[in-house]
Amino acid sequence: MSLREQGRMIEATAKAHSSRVFMAKDLGLKTGPPPINVFEAQTLLEMGHAHEAAALFDSLSRQHALGNTPSELARGTAWMLTQSAGARAAAGDTASLPRLADSVQALGEASGYGRDRRLHHYIRGVLYAARGNDSAAIRELRAAIYSINAGFTRTNYQLARVYLRDKRPRDAIAVLQPALRGALEASNLYFNRSEIHEMLAQAWDAAGVKDSAVAHYTWLTKAWASPDPYFRPRLQAAQARLTALTP
Repeated sequence: MSLREQGRMIEATAKAHSSRVFMAKDLGLKTGPPPINVFEAQTLLEMGHAHEAAALFDSLSRQHALGNTPSELARGTAWMLTQSAGARAAAGDTASLPRLADSVQALGEASGYGRDRRLHHYIRGVLYAARGNDSAAIRELRAAIYSINAGFTRTNYQLARVYLRDKRPRDAIAVLQPALRGALEASNLYFNRSEIHEMLAQAWDAAGVKDSAVAHYTWLTKAWASPDPYFRPRLQAAQARLTALTP
């Protein structure tokens, strides 16, 4: 998690991959290939390898612990298929999203967790956003929110992206700030805190609030002191804005 926040996804992914063998015991597995770590799929997504991430999330939707109840199976499957849908959208594959949304809606009804009953709205919102229907995307993404700070904060990310595209930075800030107030794991795992600071910096910048933009740009440039090449253009853009705001 530390490497991930530093933009060092190559190392973070390698660490996640090496932990597969330890997960086998947690899942009660004695034979077969080592299980996949969700962190591995997430770091692949965040380093721009969306197709590979989607494939791992698909596999995770079929990876369950021994003795899971039907409700637990529905919950785990819906949760990972939702991650797969987000990764597919990031890869430019939206054709499969309507089918995934319908599947996740049915699975969510079989889960005992209220969050899962809202996940299909997230997939539909991502689909609308990809197709440029921002009003529908906002409606669906807002319907997907189970908890603004401890729900599925990838929803906050997608909603903030639409708001920023629509030149509504204050609305973006309103959904981004709570994502920093949740835990580092569980549902909050899927929105990198460094990227939250990056988006908040851009939102405050767009809103014309210099001191807040500077605070978040400063946090980000310190966190990404030695990032992977994938993040360097974004780091340079943040450094340039920081210089422009603090001449």
